[in-house]
Amino acid sequence: MKSALLRASAISCALLALTACGGLPFGAAQGRPAQDDTQSPIGTAHGRSWMLPAAKGSDLLYVSYFYGNDVLAYTYPGGQSVGEITGIPEAQGECTSKKRGGKWWVVATGANEVLEFAHGGTTPILTINTMSDQPGSCAVDPTTGNVAVTMLTTSTVVVYTSGGIDGTTYTTPFEPFFCGYDPKGNLYIDGSGSMVARLPHGGSSFESITLNQSFIFPGGVQWHDDRLAIGDQDASNVYEFRIHGTSGTLEDTTPLTGGAAAGFWIQGKYVIAEDAGDIGIWNYPAGGSPFQTISAGFYGSIGATVSVAR
Repeated sequence: MKSALLRASAISCALLALTACGGLPFGAAQGRPAQDDTQSPIGTAHGRSWMLPAAKGSDLLYVSYFYGNDVLAYTYPGGQSVGEITGIPEAQGECTSKKRGGKWWVVATGANEVLEFAHGGTTPILTINTMSDQPGSCAVDPTTGNVAVTMLTTSTVVVYTSGGIDGTTYTTPFEPFFCGYDPKGNLYIDGSGSMVARLPHGGSSFESITLNQSFIFPGGVQWHDDRLAIGDQDASNVYEFRIHGTSGTLEDTTPLTGGAAAGFWIQGKYVIAEDAGDIGIWNYPAGGSPFQTISAGFYGSIGATVSVAR
């Protein structure tokens, strides 16, 4: 049984830490674009990846879905389905950096791999094998292009050199779930026990961060402007903290009404997350009800990232 970072919101399961309920069916109606297979150039009914030629010229929203073993691609912010990448066992965390020219990464938890893709591509340009470690999420260091990956089975984070498969392992003070870098290359993680920690840029060990706002089930981690955004999957909130040394003070709360603050992605003035089985886009940091919904029909939460066209 693999571990799921993304809470299943449409089923009733007893979750211990990140352990997912097994045996869930996945059919054509779940995690598919709201279109017939015949509308794609290849057809997802055959289980093959596809991407419309026009996708490479648009900013793209990539959405992963743990139970679907694939990643869906949409124009952003338009929401038009333009592709699907199949055969990614238990796709979870996604990450990208604007400085990487549209390249993006997705964690294949079921294969113990992290896959790097070019913007609009359907075939990995780099595959990182995490060996016996089970990866959960990833983040890109904007100062170096290195990729950090949380490992669920060993309570570690491995930072892989940009464009390579060699990594440095850092022990974490708790089981890490999600991760995110700030503009200076400091890496933040959350995880079991609703804890937060930071690996300083150039440092060798994590240090605990004390927050004045607790959360129930940790969600995504992302730096936005000058604040650290952390999701609470159970409360459907994204909290923004101002970090001072090893403490964080709550500055803002974004309620994702009807949504889930799991693998969310903040892009400018908007936040993208699961919306009752679909994909929702909310004003950020106002929150409330989503102003746009992309039909998808997932069982539960998703992971998302936006790749900017070259």
